[in-house]
Amino acid sequence: YHSVLLDSEGFVYTWGRNHIGQLGIGSFSDTYLPIHVSFNHNLEIFIKMISCGANHCILKDRNGDVYGFG
Repeated sequence: YHSVLLDSEGFVYTWGRNHIGQLGIGSFSDTYLPIHVSFNHNLEIFIKMISCGANHCILKDRNGDVYGFG
Protein backbone atom coordinates (compact mmCIF):
# COMPACT_ATOMS: atom_id res chain seq x y z
CA TYR A 1 0.00 0.00 0.00
CA HIS A 2 2.98 2.30 -0.49
CA SER A 3 5.26 3.22 -3.37
CA VAL A 4 8.94 4.12 -3.57
CA LEU A 5 10.70 5.87 -6.42
CA LEU A 6 14.45 6.08 -7.02
CA ASP A 7 15.40 8.82 -9.47
CA SER A 8 18.48 8.89 -11.70
CA GLU A 9 20.33 11.13 -9.22
CA GLY A 10 19.99 8.63 -6.34
CA PHE A 11 17.21 10.47 -4.52
CA VAL A 12 14.31 8.53 -2.98
CA TYR A 13 10.65 9.56 -2.88
CA THR A 14 7.84 7.70 -1.09
CA TRP A 15 4.07 7.94 -0.76
CA GLY A 16 1.07 5.90 0.34
CA ARG A 17 0.23 4.12 3.59
CA ASN A 18 2.61 4.81 6.47
CA HIS A 19 1.06 3.21 9.58
CA ILE A 20 4.41 1.84 10.83
CA GLY A 21 6.82 4.31 9.24
CA GLN A 22 7.38 2.41 6.01
CA LEU A 23 7.70 5.69 4.10
CA GLY A 24 10.81 6.78 6.03
CA ILE A 25 9.61 10.38 6.38
CA GLY A 26 9.84 10.69 10.17
CA SER A 27 6.13 10.33 10.88
CA PHE A 28 3.35 7.75 10.73
CA SER A 29 1.05 9.86 8.55
CA ASP A 30 -0.16 8.55 5.21
CA THR A 31 0.61 10.77 2.23
CA TYR A 32 -0.61 10.58 -1.32
CA LEU A 33 1.97 12.90 -2.88
CA PRO A 34 5.63 11.88 -3.29
CA ILE A 35 7.87 13.12 -0.45
CA HIS A 36 11.67 13.23 -0.65
CA VAL A 37 13.26 10.90 1.92
CA SER A 38 16.15 12.58 3.76
CA PHE A 39 18.66 10.22 5.39
CA ASN A 40 21.13 12.71 6.85
CA HIS A 41 20.95 16.49 6.56
CA ASN A 42 24.75 16.84 6.65
CA LEU A 43 25.72 14.26 4.04
CA GLU A 44 24.66 13.56 0.49
CA ILE A 45 23.67 9.92 0.17
CA PHE A 46 23.21 8.44 -3.28
CA ILE A 47 20.96 5.38 -3.20
CA LYS A 48 21.61 2.72 -5.85
CA MET A 49 19.20 -0.10 -4.91
CA ILE A 50 15.85 -0.42 -3.15
CA SER A 51 13.94 -3.48 -1.97
CA CYS A 52 10.55 -3.12 -0.30
CA GLY A 53 8.01 -5.39 1.33
CA ALA A 54 4.51 -4.69 2.59
CA ASN A 55 5.69 -2.69 5.61
CA HIS A 56 9.39 -1.89 5.10
CA CYS A 57 12.08 -0.69 2.70
CA ILE A 58 15.77 -1.53 2.57
CA LEU A 59 18.11 0.71 0.59
CA LYS A 60 21.76 0.39 -0.41
CA ASP A 61 23.91 3.39 -1.33
CA ARG A 62 26.79 3.60 -3.79
CA ASN A 63 29.29 2.97 -0.95
CA GLY A 64 27.57 -0.27 0.08
CA ASP A 65 25.98 1.18 3.24
CA VAL A 66 22.49 -0.14 4.00
CA TYR A 67 19.50 1.80 5.36
CA GLY A 68 16.06 0.65 6.39
CA PHE A 69 12.74 1.96 7.58
CA GLY A 70 9.34 0.56 8.43
